[in-house]
Amino acid sequence: MDVYTNVYVCGDTLTPLLATKNAVQKLYGGTRGTQQYGDAFVAKVDTTQTGSASLLYSTYLGGNGADHGRGIATDGVSAYVTGQTASSDLFTILSPPSSFDTQLTGPSDAFVARVDTDPSGHASVAFFSYLGGSSDDSGNAVTGKARLSMRSMSLSSGVSSGETSDTAEPDPPARAVRPMRCT
Repeated sequence: MDVYTNVYVCGDTLTPLLATKNAVQKLYGGTRGTQQYGDAFVAKVDTTQTGSASLLYSTYLGGNGADHGRGIATDGVSAYVTGQTASSDLFTILSPPSSFDTQLTGPSDAFVARVDTDPSGHASVAFFSYLGGSSDDSGNAVTGKARLSMRSMSLSSGVSSGETSDTAEPDPPARAVRPMRCT
């Protein structure tokens, strides 16, 4: 929750009927042929409003593979989202102006995204990065302190903590403070 009592929510969905508003990605990307994979989503809700007025923005974050939103935090301005993706086209779909790694490396990678809103309330992805190695990786928690800690890598300008089955580097200590998990 931010100082304005807005609540930030993330998760994953198998529905192409998610209510989107002021969205970065309005269309569900979680289907390939007849196979359903699911998309991550992020939403900002004004708890002082009721009905449709309470939904400030809601957007898919998903591509051609399975995408899961697992953690979210806010610094009062932006929403920081982390999770797991198997979508090789997610960077292209979201088209952020800033990134760290633009390529899916393993079967699935952790991801981190910063979602901002413009003055009219539309969401935009200001930063997106895949984070991972040649095996499966997942971001599970995030803080507004902009620190990343994963078992296989650390990056001081990131914002998530997670797990990996990669063994290329030793396990650094986790630095997440008050992590929030999407369920």
